[in-house]
Amino acid sequence: MRPMNARYAAGLVMCTACAVAVSSATSVRQSQGAAGPTALESVRRAAQQYQARRFSDAESSVVEAVRTMRQERAAQSSNAAETSPRGTGIYLVGGVVPEPTRTRDAVPQISEDAARAGASGIVVLEFVVSKVGRVEQIEVLKSVPGLDDAARAAARDWRYAPTVVNGQAADVLVVSAINLTWRTDPMPAAYLDMGRVYLERRHYAHAEELLSRALTAIRAEAAAFGGAPGDQPRRVTAPAGSTTSGAIAEPKRVKYVDPVYPVLAQKLKISGYVIIDAVIDPTGRVKGVRVLKSTAPPLDQAAVDAVRQWEYAPAQLAGVPIEVLMSVTVIFSLR
Repeated sequence: MRPMNARYAAGLVMCTACAVAVSSATSVRQSQGAAGPTALESVRRAAQQYQARRFSDAESSVVEAVRTMRQERAAQSSNAAETSPRGTGIYLVGGVVPEPTRTRDAVPQISEDAARAGASGIVVLEFVVSKVGRVEQIEVLKSVPGLDDAARAAARDWRYAPTVVNGQAADVLVVSAINLTWRTDPMPAAYLDMGRVYLERRHYAHAEELLSRALTAIRAEAAAFGGAPGDQPRRVTAPAGSTTSGAIAEPKRVKYVDPVYPVLAQKLKISGYVIIDAVIDPTGRVKGVRVLKSTAPPLDQAAVDAVRQWEYAPAQLAGVPIEVLMSVTVIFSLR
């Protein structure tokens, strides 16, 4: 099948404006073993808390992870270069060995079969950046069926500035978490997963960038859905027009925007539905959305974009406009 550019984000684009707001470390841990696991444990805990919709707790865990990671990075900054188990002359990132800087990117070209199957996920690669900045000896550490070949092919086309160790260009072992999902929205779970991968390999700059993005996205979701499961808005309990006492009727939609059927999905004859949880504020505007279920991931972003533009007559309880949580289904059908 002919490959295609599926709007996937290949690798990580660094953003200096996305700084995590945490206090400066007042002390530096001297034990490398204590610092690393603590930061990793905080990231893993944040991922579990996010999945449990405990957004406020997840936010705190991410902040703690970044604070501890900065301490670890400072403690290791002057450590001697370590060689990789792959062979002598190949160095591990960390200490005096900096993370290589990518100078040329390439976007994975996804096969039509993978797109039709809705293949989606994070492919993790490990490879050697050579003395001249080329990618060699690629291995897949985390596989996503249908996407591994595209990730490998893109990585082969990447180029890096030569990494200097002890005054000479050196081969460096690098890990890359490639986000091959169809969503362009912030995805806290994906950011946390990729941040963990980079943290495990002491790629601190990449890890902090991703944890920063996770923190921003978690805060946005908490603002819409509440910081904990018990804080979320009241869920609609009755159909539109219901007059049952104490029930919260589904608000009437007053503005509808058709979802834009993705050109790629039409070309590949992809159809299906996306179920979305939407928070409707007291004025009837959509305050937040999240995908609950999808039969075709290539359609998710179009569904989310459309629902965000819908408007409703305010939901009411005892005559007072209130914020509500309701599920909506967006159907994509080829005629």
